[in-house]
Amino acid sequence: MKKKDLGIGFEKYKNGYWPKIEYWTTQIRDEVFNTKKPDSDEVMYFQKKLQYFIGKQWDLDNPIKQETFRVL
Repeated sequence: MKKKDLGIGFEKYKNGYWPKIEYWTTQIRDEVFNTKKPDSDEVMYFQKKLQYFIGKQWDLDNPIKQETFRVL
């Protein structure tokens, strides 16, 4: 995998957002499969967090190219 210039302030997530994605996936799995009656509010909260970090990872993996314009 090619190392990307992640910019200022990204030192906190050197492996991208995969550790966060794994964490929230585990939280959902534990709530659904390891409790007798899963709390739907908890599952929705975890799902929102998971979706946020998946989006952040997507943005990291698929950066938008900035175009520059010149005045002629």
